[in-house]
Amino acid sequence: MTSLTVWLASAALMLAVVAIIVAVMTNRKHTELLERQQQRLLMLTEALGALEEQPKPRRSAADNAAVSKLREEIAQWQRQQQHAIKQLEQQQQTQQEQFATTLQQLEQQEPEIKLYQRAAKLVEQGASVDDLMQACDLPRAEAELMLAMHKRS
Repeated sequence: MTSLTVWLASAALMLAVVAIIVAVMTNRKHTELLERQQQRLLMLTEALGALEEQPKPRRSAADNAAVSKLREEIAQWQRQQQHAIKQLEQQQQTQQEQFATTLQQLEQQEPEIKLYQRAAKLVEQGASVDDLMQACDLPRAEAELMLAMHKRS
């Protein structure tokens, strides 16, 4: 039963690590999208500036319409970027809270589970039955069982 508990704790830790990796990848994709949008916004702003630099008396109705359209596009892009930034911040905060919760849960595991996790690490490092008994205060049968399970896997 204790090896099942150790396995479940390890699985929970792995799931938390996978969730963090997915969150980081998603965050990178969103950051790249925001950078592309900022480049597009810069281009639109430069185009608007070029149109506005034209002398006012020479500006045609078509130019005025183009300037208005560019202003609308810039305003729309700014709203979209602000919305995307808010979403990213919310996702990041949610992911940080989930990570903190998972970490706290792992830290609050029963001391017995921590003891078996430590014993498992010692077994992986090549500890003997006597080493396990002494370092983890395990009965001989449990130490032998841990070593046997490690050899089977």
